[in-house]
Amino acid sequence: MDSTFALPPRVASDFHFVIPIIVIANVLWYAIKILLRSKGYQIHWLYGHFSDVPNMVRLVTATPNTAIRVCYIALLVALLAAVAVFIFLAVRVFVDFGAA
Repeated sequence: MDSTFALPPRVASDFHFVIPIIVIANVLWYAIKILLRSKGYQIHWLYGHFSDVPNMVRLVTATPNTAIRVCYIALLVALLAAVAVFIFLAVRVFVDFGAA
């Protein structure tokens, strides 16, 4: 009897994209935390990640330099896109895993 566990092929193909997205989202999130902290915003390293998003929006609106503001917006959009892709892939993995 074979006791190895293998993901169904479609689940496995989606799952291999989930881990890099998690890493990318965390790198972006902690880059935002470091940026916010350097600008005087109160942050928490281990929790309260979603409270960083409104603080980042406040930072964007308070930044007078257009070039820097565009960089901040790009960082925020990249984070939100990574979170959206993660949610999409995670739902696909769990739905396909349940159907397999």
